[in-house]
Amino acid sequence: MGVLWESSGGTEDGYGLRGRRRRFRSGVAALGAMATVVAGAALGAGTAAAATTTTFVTQADIAHACVETPTPTFCTDLSGTAGSANVQGTPTGSGYLDLKSPLATDKVQVFNTTHNGQRLDTITDLSYDSLVTSPGSNIGQAPSVQITINPHKAGITFATLVWEPIYTDTPSVVGMQEHFHPTASPSGQGGWEARQNAANLGQPGALGFNQDTASFADVLAAIPDATITTFSGLGVGQGSGNAGLESHVDNFQVNGNNWDFEVQAPVAPTLAVNAPTQLTAGNQPVAFTGTLDNNPGTAIPNARYDITFTGDAGLTADQIVLKYQLPNGTFDTVPLTGSTTGVGSITGYFGPFTGFTFPADTTVTTNFQIAVKAGAPIVR
Repeated sequence: MGVLWESSGGTEDGYGLRGRRRRFRSGVAALGAMATVVAGAALGAGTAAAATTTTFVTQADIAHACVETPTPTFCTDLSGTAGSANVQGTPTGSGYLDLKSPLATDKVQVFNTTHNGQRLDTITDLSYDSLVTSPGSNIGQAPSVQITINPHKAGITFATLVWEPIYTDTPSVVGMQEHFHPTASPSGQGGWEARQNAANLGQPGALGFNQDTASFADVLAAIPDATITTFSGLGVGQGSGNAGLESHVDNFQVNGNNWDFEVQAPVAPTLAVNAPTQLTAGNQPVAFTGTLDNNPGTAIPNARYDITFTGDAGLTADQIVLKYQLPNGTFDTVPLTGSTTGVGSITGYFGPFTGFTFPADTTVTTNFQIAVKAGAPIVR
């Protein structure tokens, strides 16, 4: 009996398995099927937005020093003697970046170098999740964002932009999961500063923006030609002067790219579909199965089972009848759209549009039936 899962939320881009393209032969219709699991991956402290591309980041990824050549995608910069940055959690999709600053002299930073060398104004959206588990000596402090830049202004060739939530009038609360959006905080409570700006709180400095209260838009307006350095880059961490601060960070998102910290990268679910390669127009439906295997794997909160047919014979969606079996043994029709004219394809999905829950360590097989209606085009 086939199995249909219940809906649990929106869909996201995820793991896909491509099928082979097949031609139509004389007297029969041959279908090249592509079945795809469209999945919203578990993201530790939260679920990314639908347009977000998620990359899993493990301890091995952040273990690089920022001075390495070639430049690693992630690197860790530690100052002091006792600070640490480690990916922790469980291997089932609940990982996070753990930051510790035991001493006031400890400074802990984890950088992503993807945007190194680019203009600062290419950063349009920046956010992350934070959870302070142990307060530091400065109450209200939380992980901050750092961007190493060349301002190209006032003879200054290097500066570190820092965004701290405490300067947005929203000091962190110990034990509370918080979502910060540094590029969205308003002017006057923006939270952006740079030591090289050399100004007092709320006052303009050498770089031209108001220290600690500037918004990201204010910063871009003051240093419009700024570029991100080719070392370090854009990161999250804890500065010095916060003895005892320990926190968790996850879902570090830049311009729609989500960096999800996990103890181990989830194993992509595999999908095996034994769809027939040839069907005679007008014949009885042919049975086949699709088996979705997430064993071992990580629970996927939002998944959808999509199917695409490709070919060259000019079939239209209304000439194919595709059904899947419900838990009660009956069959329901998969709505299809499109045609195989030119480079087109016929597509559809079964189950709820918004997706279903697919647990870890699970293998499920669904029964299908497919037929091509009499009179469908063939190639001679």
